[in-house]
Amino acid sequence: MTYCKNSAEKNKQRSTDLITTKTLGLAYLEEFKLEEAEKEFQKFVNMAPKEKLGYANLGLTYLRMNRYPEAKKQLLKAIEIDPKDPDIRLILATVYKMNDERDRAISELKEALSFAPDHNKILYEISELFSAESDEDSRKQRQYYLLKLVENAPGNLVARLNSTDIFIRNGEFDKALEQMEIIHKQFPEFPRESVDYYDKTLSLLRKKDKENAIIQFTVFHNYLKVTAPYQAGVMDLKGPGGSLIGFPLITFNFQPLSRKIENESLLDIMKFTNATSAAGLDIIPDIPEGEHTEYSKSTHSEAADYDSDGDIDLYVGSYDPVTSSYKHFLFNNEMGKFKDASAEAGIIHSGKESSAAFADYDND
Repeated sequence: MTYCKNSAEKNKQRSTDLITTKTLGLAYLEEFKLEEAEKEFQKFVNMAPKEKLGYANLGLTYLRMNRYPEAKKQLLKAIEIDPKDPDIRLILATVYKMNDERDRAISELKEALSFAPDHNKILYEISELFSAESDEDSRKQRQYYLLKLVENAPGNLVARLNSTDIFIRNGEFDKALEQMEIIHKQFPEFPRESVDYYDKTLSLLRKKDKENAIIQFTVFHNYLKVTAPYQAGVMDLKGPGGSLIGFPLITFNFQPLSRKIENESLLDIMKFTNATSAAGLDIIPDIPEGEHTEYSKSTHSEAADYDSDGDIDLYVGSYDPVTSSYKHFLFNNEMGKFKDASAEAGIIHSGKESSAAFADYDND
């Protein structure tokens, strides 16, 4: 009897320890405390070597740390335990994408769809990967997965707008008109500035004027991107899924604090973590205090979703004391990790900057 009791207590303690370790690891991951998260998930794996989530979350941590080979290794271990977990395969595909292995990412997503054909996040991700190419096969593949996504999530505004864009570019005017009417039924109150572009798009589609319809629809589409229904659609397709923090978000908890704060100021309670390095922003030049005072206030930044993927991207300019030159960076946001896309975007100017702004200069 004593042996059974002790065994039960040990099992209970082990379960408690596993839950605590996993919870700590996820909390550290959300806070960008990646080294701490790594330690907790390594501990979890040692405690439960047959549990897939330990390897999956450790792989996710390495992904956030830009350590792709290690991320791949851990995620493959998780897949070996459960080959049919689509969320883990989605994260592995993200590792391939971030490592510029587009074909492997697509292959991984197709494998996941073979046993999870209605996984909307995977359908959206694979359609986005195909959108990066302009060849005919990629266009057809993107259309196939987008239409499947619309079928699965008919109320998602992002999927509906993207499919409408494809129909217009294909010259399928009746289908495009049908989609426009569905969008209006689902979202009857458009932003005031967008109504005229919606009406012009309908008129041009009826006239079968594809080129001008594309222009008017694109402006309409852009206006809708800042609306709550569109952002909700983005969250449904790119937000957190399953038991993994695959797509971290900045969230605010408005619930009452669980501890008394009578003797503490708000600044005492608030805690901030320096995530510069983990986010990939440590390439921005740092000006040591007291040095190069003429450039001490030269750094500026602007934020916008310049590539319309639902993530907020950054433009930063700053003086570099090492090279005695002014540096500028266009950072593309991928899952909270920023990658310098300046050269890719064609930003090659030099000289000191005082500010910057994002704008749609050609109204497209």
